[in-house]
Amino acid sequence: MNMMIKSATYLIALLMPVVVFSADQKKAEFSLTIQATPDTIKPGSPVKIQVVRKNETDHVISNGRASAFLEYNEVDVRDERGQAVPENAIKREIEDRKKRSNGHISSYVFGSLKPGESFQETVDLSIYFDLNQLGKYTIQIQQYGVKSNTIVVTVTP
Repeated sequence: MNMMIKSATYLIALLMPVVVFSADQKKAEFSLTIQATPDTIKPGSPVKIQVVRKNETDHVISNGRASAFLEYNEVDVRDERGQAVPENAIKREIEDRKKRSNGHISSYVFGSLKPGESFQETVDLSIYFDLNQLGKYTIQIQQYGVKSNTIVVTVTP
């Protein structure tokens, strides 16, 4: 019995690096690209970003998504000093509802993306963040562990 435990331990120790290495090498099934439309705004204006999710595989993938953008996207918005931008009351309420309901706060839309196909949506980040101060803001989103490019939005007088 003791020999079986030792053998199993050695086998696990040998296979562990292979499993971790293989997992690290796995490429994401989709890419995320964001673009501000426009990238220079006045205080109090909407901060609209276009989010494009593209199938990077040779097979059909799921494009299921929630009707609430923040349910399946993490949004990182930072000011010129690299500080996180304050969330507004709407975003705090959404995050609170997600915690109370195991992350599900809206209805879902089910769909798929063929190889090379993209899905595009536009979201107004000023609904969720206080972006009224003059200066430059960096924005990046993350969806299911996949990060988008980082963009800069400038608020001018």
